[in-house]
Amino acid sequence: TSLTYTNVDGENKNITWAAGTSSGDTGVTAYDVDVDNNSDFSSPVLSFTEYNSTTLNVVALATGTYYVRVRAIDHGLKSTYASTSFSHTQGEVLFENIPSAIIK
Repeated sequence: TSLTYTNVDGENKNITWAAGTSSGDTGVTAYDVDVDNNSDFSSPVLSFTEYNSTTLNVVALATGTYYVRVRAIDHGLKSTYASTSFSHTQGEVLFENIPSAIIK
């Protein structure tokens, strides 16, 4: 699964990925998503479990480099992580409109 960080407009960014393939009839059921300013994901800035979309709409973080990893969940089984990094300038937007029930 490839991850893409795109500029929607001056205030909105998206992180998107392709839907994973499933070994069963119902398909991939969700994704685990982590965002960290450390490449080893030792202290995630944001962490989502069982996120059910392939796009995160982007909200404000400090300037710096951030790392994102995503893995598919298929009937309780978890894939390996796909990951990417991006540079972020303070005042940009990251992870807006995420339901609180999926935030760790």
